[in-house]
Amino acid sequence: MAQVEERATTFDFGMSNLTHSLAACVLQQADRFDAVVQAQADAFEAVFRRFFVEWKREGMVEGQVPNFGCIRFPLLPGIEDTLDFSERLAERDRVIVAPGEFFGASGHVRLGLSSDMTQLTTGLERFTNALRQYHSP
Repeated sequence: MAQVEERATTFDFGMSNLTHSLAACVLQQADRFDAVVQAQADAFEAVFRRFFVEWKREGMVEGQVPNFGCIRFPLLPGIEDTLDFSERLAERDRVIVAPGEFFGASGHVRLGLSSDMTQLTTGLERFTNALRQYHSP
């Protein structure tokens, strides 16, 4: 608690006292919260890797999966205009990804994995179907 009080007198975080109190509780039990976050990250990673292996086998992505983080940025071979692909994905499938054009990397999309497990799985299934539709004649 003293850490938060020290910082609060030096920096204005623009947060409520309740937020400061919750942050202090988290800091006092950091190991417990880290374990929960790591368990969720591991579960999300396992689901993503299962889909990624399938996409790669079907030639719908290129590259490797990094060993850390909750963001992925795969290359989608054959999809140069990922802005158009992303817009269609949002409109038709209700899945939001950031097109690579936002990052100066057309052909890629940014996928965020931090979500409810059901929502993540549903989103990746819809993304898979959209990739297949895009590549089918």
